[in-house]
Amino acid sequence: MAKEIKKVGLLKDVDSNKKPAATSTTTSQATAGGATAVQTARSSAKAQPDAKSGGKFWLVVLISFVVLLVVFPKPELIVYRKMNIQASSIYWPGLFGRGEGLLDSNLQVSFDTGRNEMNLCFEAKSKTDCQTYTIDRRDGLVGVIGHLLQ
Repeated sequence: MAKEIKKVGLLKDVDSNKKPAATSTTTSQATAGGATAVQTARSSAKAQPDAKSGGKFWLVVLISFVVLLVVFPKPELIVYRKMNIQASSIYWPGLFGRGEGLLDSNLQVSFDTGRNEMNLCFEAKSKTDCQTYTIDRRDGLVGVIGHLLQ
């Protein structure tokens, strides 16, 4: 009562004793050609997403760079003088209000843009220990890079 199970091999004829008919030969050739076409389509489909994912990666990197430029503070090169002595320093505005100041000094910095002056104080609360300097020029990131390269 048990059914006999026929052994079937992949990509082989079911009966090895039979000779393939002419129609089966053309069908097998068409099937082989179709398999090649399917493999070619799969390989080209794999190549296209790779190119798209590479483009997406660079787009994400570019957008991240622009966001970082907008969000994070940028340093300034400040050229200032007092009594005909001129100096230049890099001013860091701080990140979210913390850590602002001149990179080469521990003094507290405050600006008076109306008078074009800069005050350097030992303590932020006491105005008696401050030195007032006249600001000659304020440069952006390009000026900072040029100053660092000198």
